[in-house]
Amino acid sequence: NQAPTSLLQALLVTAGIDPGEAATLAGRIIDWRDDDMARNTDGGSETLDYAGNRNGGPKNAPFQTILELAQVPGFSPDLVERLMPFATVYSGLATVHPDIVDPELLLNVPGIDDATASRLRAFIAGGAKNGEHLADIIAGDQILTTVVRAELSRGWRVDAVVTSEHGNEERVEGDIAILPNDSRPFRVLSYTGPL
Repeated sequence: NQAPTSLLQALLVTAGIDPGEAATLAGRIIDWRDDDMARNTDGGSETLDYAGNRNGGPKNAPFQTILELAQVPGFSPDLVERLMPFATVYSGLATVHPDIVDPELLLNVPGIDDATASRLRAFIAGGAKNGEHLADIIAGDQILTTVVRAELSRGWRVDAVVTSEHGNEERVEGDIAILPNDSRPFRVLSYTGPL
């Protein structure tokens, strides 16, 4: 709900969307969650056909769940499924944490310089074996430092495979919040999987 256009575009390109379409879809996400009827210039959606949305237009409010993306024009169920492991609507942050970011996603952030892109490709190919640290690559690029920060998040996306005592495996997914001064260690905000 806070990610800037550049981070949304990188996420969409990483999910297999071409860069031009990614810019359009990122604009539609921004228009969906902003609180006005002004069209985003990067492919905004204020005047698109929202026949599938019960309100007939963008929500103009934050997403309540990642699944809500399916109501935004251009987001197929398959695309939403591909985005789910990488996104959350609960963190409250406009950045991604360096300890959990996929270097491939960073390679797709618009505007990174060629030297940074080369360093990222080398890191992806050889990682720490080359003596390179992802944090150093991020720190050396003006664009990446705006989308990756070591900030504490209130919310986390959990995706796991659980094996029962009988050997059956089930995939579970959900979003949790870790709140200060809460009586519980965490709160479940959304859950998909067996009960």
